[in-house]
Amino acid sequence: MTLIRPLTPEDAAIYHALRLEALGADADSFATSLEEQAGRSLEQVARTLSETTVFGAFIDDELVGTAGFARNAPVKEAHKGVVWGMYLRASARGSGLAGALLDSVIAYARGKVEQLTLIVVSDNRPAVRLYESRGFMRWGLEPRALKLADGRYTVDGYYWLPLTSPEA
Repeated sequence: MTLIRPLTPEDAAIYHALRLEALGADADSFATSLEEQAGRSLEQVARTLSETTVFGAFIDDELVGTAGFARNAPVKEAHKGVVWGMYLRASARGSGLAGALLDSVIAYARGKVEQLTLIVVSDNRPAVRLYESRGFMRWGLEPRALKLADGRYTVDGYYWLPLTSPEA
């Protein structure tokens, strides 16, 4: 059975474990390094889960995916939210669960913000297809966005999704 729900601070240990897995398996896709995440205490992880909204995707009570939402803090940017930390364990990919997870974030954000933004490594074709299938539009590319351990750089795509019509 599959379930998608917001994670709570009590989920810190399972979230931290999956986040470490994500950073190890898909290191090129995240700004945070495995070492940085490994250095975070469970208290710090629990604080993250209390300060932002992270949705977890479960299969048979096992956390297999996450996607975060955070509202921008500056008053003049509070109409925007960001999707972050999207990850789905390889064994769960192709099941439609990634789309359902992203749909949960979008539904949650409606009524809270006017638009969503996200950043994705541009050569991550499955992720780009997923985001574009939900209406996200690329507005720019950042060359040399992340410098990887082996000296390579990523080119990151910047995407946005309007959730409301612009005011006249």
